[in-house]
Formats: sequence, C-alpha cells, structure tokens
Amino acid sequence: NRDDADYEKEPRYIPKVSDLAMILFTSGSTGDPKGVPFTHGKLLKGILIDQSALEYTDKTRFFNWFPMEHVAPLNLFHILPLLLRAEQVHIKSEEVLQDPKAWLKFLDKFKSSVTWAPDSIFSVLIRQREEIDNMDIDLSSLREIINAGEMINYRNCKEFLEIIKNKGCKEVLMLPFWGMTEAVAGITITRAMGKISKGNIISVGKAIDGFQLRIVDDQGEVINEEGVEGEVQVKGEPIFDDYINDDINGEFQDGWFITGDIGSWISGELVLTGRSFDRLIVNGVNYSVPAINQKIEEYCNERGYSNTICAIASINEDSRRDELIIFIEVENEN
Repeated sequence: NRDDADYEKEPRYIPKVSDLAMILFTSGSTGDPKGVPFTHGKLLKGILIDQSALEYTDKTRFFNWFPMEHVAPLNLFHILPLLLRAEQVHIKSEEVLQDPKAWLKFLDKFKSSVTWAPDSIFSVLIRQREEIDNMDIDLSSLREIINAGEMINYRNCKEFLEIIKNKGCKEVLMLPFWGMTEAVAGITITRAMGKISKGNIISVGKAIDGFQLRIVDDQGEVINEEGVEGEVQVKGEPIFDDYINDDINGEFQDGWFITGDIGSWISGELVLTGRSFDRLIVNGVNYSVPAINQKIEEYCNERGYSNTICAIASINEDSRRDELIIFIEVENEN
C-alpha cells in the first residue's frame, strides 16, 4: 500500500539508447538460430517506423496467437500497443494450431480489430469452409489482417477473405507485410494486396519510410530493371549491427544488409519469389521452389485434395545435380 510519493522516491533505471534491451533469436528454419541484439534505440525506432505506416491508435484492439519469441507479436502486438495504451489479447499458440477455426472464434469473442498470421493458415482455413460457414460468429469488428512470415499465396488469401465476408467482414483489409528479426519488424507494407503481381505471387509493397531497399545480381551490381530477379538488400537505422553468435556474422555489402531473399521490382514495388537457396537449377535454368510449391498446391486444391504439401530442393549425392523432393501428407484410411 505504498503511496505515489514513496514510489517516486525509488531509484529507476533509465536506459541509454545504446543499451541492450533484448536478444531475439531467428527461427532457425533456414539454418542455426541466430541471436539478434536490440538496443533500446533500435527497438523503439523500428516500432515507430512501422507505426508510421500502420497508423494504429489507442482504440485499436490487437489480437495475437503466436509466441512472444517471434519479432512480430512481441514488437507489433505487445510493445506497440503498450506505447499506444491500446487493448491487446494473447492466447497460447496451441489453441489455434490444434483448431485453426478457434482463431476466428477468439476474434469474435474479443471483438479484435487487428490480428496477424503467416500465410499457411489461410490454405488450412479455406479447406474448412463448410465448417466456418456453419459457425455462429460475428467478425464485423475486424479491420486488418497482417499477412507476414511466409510467401503469400494470393488465391488462397482472396478465397479466405470471401469466406469471412459472410461473417460480417465487409471492409477487412489483408496487408502483405515483409520484415525480419534483424530489422526489428516490418520493412515493406502494402494496402493494395494483389494490385501488383507476378502470377500468384504478389507485391509486398514499397519500403516503409526509414528503410531503403535495393536488388543486386550475383556480382553485387544493383538491378534497376523491372522483372529481373536478384538478392534483396536493406538499409535503415533499426537494422542490427551483428549477431551475438561467435561463429556467425551478419552479411553486409557496403553497409547494406544481405537478407537472403530473392525478388524483383514491378511498378516500383518489391515482389519476393523465394530465398537465395530455394532455387532449383535444371539445364541451366533457375526455378523458384516456393513457386513450384504453390503450383502443386493449386493443382491439388482444384481437384479437391486437402493434403498438406511441401516441396524442397536437394542435391543428388551421386549425380551432384539438383533434384526436387515433394512431401505430401496423406490420411491413414485404416
């Protein structure tokens, strides 16, 4: 039962912008997890840069179902709402992973206006359309869904948005959002999903003010021509300095961080087509494995197959040639 006067007398820690605030580890999905140190200055700068594009307020109601060790829920769905003094709700990931439809139930329960998810959940939910149609839920409070963390399948996203229109979502936007742990959170965003596309692969927008982007070829030369693929590099004040791992160094070229993502320019916006190692070379021609994965998924969906599919590139140890390995989940009929 301390009064405010006693509390004010207690010493407080006032950090410098250069002080370490936290260390987040990358997912490890493309190699060993790498520790990314955030100073207070870089952390706050990155969050405020994203907020300048998102324009959320104290009336925004945030909902997240991902663990806090992921950069997006921690920075955009926890720290940002704290700064805004806005409502935020977090649930255990297992609740949605065990039953993806539960995500929609929680959005209804808490009348959330903003949420986020990786793209893969939408392919699962569209296969549950009949069950969703029969759900008694009202999603009229929902305004935006941030789509981040994976390659975006535009057709699946459009179909999912059509499904939830029947639940009161007449004006909901899905925002393609590309970022990474090394940049604190988001680097690009677009509010016009699908307006610029390359087949079923769509633009993730332009760099948010505070970041710069460029695309370079295998020799490190900048690519300005539209439609020509190269490796994406980024520069900006929030970008980290280096990993904490003794045996891993961040890769930079002339001050630009090498992201490992492959993309091209279309109408001045960034279209991502995969990772630098997600390439399959056949007879000297490069093919994007994520694009192949999408084609296989489309083929199966058109024929009513609901199997989970994953395509990966590998090197045949005997021939030393690239080969494609496809994993398809099948139901045990026994």
